Amino acid sequence: MMEESAATEYVVSAVREELRDDYVEFWLLLRIIRRSFPEADEARIRELTEVILEELLEGAVMGDLDGDTGRFNPWPGNDQLKTVMSAWRSLGREPNMGDIGWLAALPLDA
Repeated sequence: MMEESAATEYVVSAVREELRDDYVEFWLLLRIIRRSFPEADEARIRELTEVILEELLEGAVMGDLDGDTGRFNPWPGNDQLKTVMSAWRSLGREPNMGDIGWLAALPLDA
């Protein structure tokens, strides 16, 4: 099993690589985290998600995809990490496709 810091770096690197070509939905990020930390309990998964997402948001932004145009619409505000974590708590279950939002690499294409 990977050391926790190595696993964290792996997740960040893997998601950043994916962001080079596509958007990453929150549920997929969470799935990668769970697979990288199979022995972590729910509280630890939430802590790790917050740490990893904070690092990812240094070069990315959260938002929604327009289902008709495919256009990415960044969320307003400066505390997207808090918004994501709050949305996850409010959801009251494991996020799935269509829940919470997407990550997009910066800079955004016009």
